[in-house]
Amino acid sequence: MSTKIRVVLSSFTRPLFESLAPHTRRVGLPETKKIYTVLRSPHTDKKSKEQFETRVQKHVLDIKAKRHELRQKLTSYGWSLI
Repeated sequence: MSTKIRVVLSSFTRPLFESLAPHTRRVGLPETKKIYTVLRSPHTDKKSKEQFETRVQKHVLDIKAKRHELRQKLTSYGWSLI
């Protein structure tokens, strides 16, 4: 009996998918981007501003395996099971 598990990964950098097994399907979700604008100097030059951004990339992984192999596969990817 095979079990299918769906995992959503979100990270600030690109996750490494080279180590995934061939029976794992990866679906990319839209990337979210937040831009923060900060004054460079709080006392003078109110027009002088600096912008920072954070990008969060999300992916959905469909892992298909037998029940007793599923725990081994998740720990081999480096994920901890709670």
